[in-house]
Amino acid sequence: MSEPLPDRCYGDSNAPIYDQLYPRIDSDCLAEIAGLAGTGRVLELGVGTGRCAGPLARMGVDVVGIDRSAAMLSLARANYPTLPLVRADFSQLPFANCFRLAVSLVDTLSLLAGIEQLQGALQRIANVLEPDGLLIDESWRSHEDGQVPYVEHLDVPIVDATTGTAEARYQVRRIRMDQPAFDTLCAASGFELQSRHAGWSERKASAPGSGWISIYSKTHQGEPNRSVCAVGATHEQLGVSKNIS
Repeated sequence: MSEPLPDRCYGDSNAPIYDQLYPRIDSDCLAEIAGLAGTGRVLELGVGTGRCAGPLARMGVDVVGIDRSAAMLSLARANYPTLPLVRADFSQLPFANCFRLAVSLVDTLSLLAGIEQLQGALQRIANVLEPDGLLIDESWRSHEDGQVPYVEHLDVPIVDATTGTAEARYQVRRIRMDQPAFDTLCAASGFELQSRHAGWSERKASAPGSGWISIYSKTHQGEPNRSVCAVGATHEQLGVSKNIS
């Protein structure tokens, strides 16, 4: 039996301002994800309010969104009523070998509680991918700073553009590590780096100080679990909108 999910987490605290922080999704991002997915199923890690998974579904991509935040999932469900949604922790993904693509946007994997939790999540993500599956990770990690990874806490005021006052605060705990350290964790978890570029539209090698779009391939094999991954599986089979605990 897995541990129950906590009552509050990053998404519960920041759900009311999430679409203010990330008001749009890059069309090149959607195109790249759809192209890599092909006819396979996509799992968005940290689906939030559905800003990526919702448009992907409307493009015809077979996509499932997962988040540990009930508040985020409530907004996603309101925005995209037919979008398959699952409430679960990344280390407790209730699937096996059935997704072509796992997607982590806006540095979501850095929001886990610590290195041990990140390592466990990466191992579980590898397990839910098909034998030729891919992980796309969008991050803002440093190019290479040589620092020992650590957890930092941020509390940033969100200034209203009209009033000029801080109407809300963005509070987040994140793992601070450079990109080589993350690559090492991925390699230890069953992933191999395939390519990396800066920005969804630039398609060039990232420079120090800029963000990364990294694509990793799964390095160990497994048999697809067709009971939950066959095309047309029901929302109930996928555990949609259920609290996995």
